[in-house]
Amino acid sequence: MTMAEAASLFCETLVTDQALANVTSPQEELAILNTFLVTAVMNVVGAQSAFLFEQDAFKRREQADLSVDELCDLSKQFDKEVFGDALNPDHIHPYAWAAAPHSFMPGISFYNFPYAFGLLFSLGLYAQYQQRGSAFVADYESLLASTGEVMPSELAERFGIRLDDAGFWQASLGVIEKRIQRFQELCAAQ
Repeated sequence: MTMAEAASLFCETLVTDQALANVTSPQEELAILNTFLVTAVMNVVGAQSAFLFEQDAFKRREQADLSVDELCDLSKQFDKEVFGDALNPDHIHPYAWAAAPHSFMPGISFYNFPYAFGLLFSLGLYAQYQQRGSAFVADYESLLASTGEVMPSELAERFGIRLDDAGFWQASLGVIEKRIQRFQELCAAQ
């Protein structure tokens, strides 16, 4: 699932990039950037909160049943921890955990991880594409053709990507950072 998400999000990044290259107004650019950034926050920051929630809930569940109030408290705790002062603590949705049906599907744990991995992996690939241009395309097509054959770390290494290399992930976050900066510039100009 992580590689399927990476492929779809890479394509979404290409479409977003093309749309940004053809904007006709600052408002249109803001709308496109906003859509991208909402997805990025949901897939990276929101997934981190969901991961911490699930991890703690599983650990606590080994000891005892958890009440709805306890699950709500955990959900709010990790949203506060991960989002920090970006969220108004009075408006955190305590039932966010209940709104995610995958939380109740047997055999599915840490459902949000593939989205976070997929987005960051695809943005790392996109950063390579920006550096290498058309020389990247054949390697990317080969990577897509090989998904499902081996674990993502082994697949990535076939193409010179080490998932334990912080630089790869920094390049991924760099794509997001550039779009945040442009969004802020456009907002300041309004």
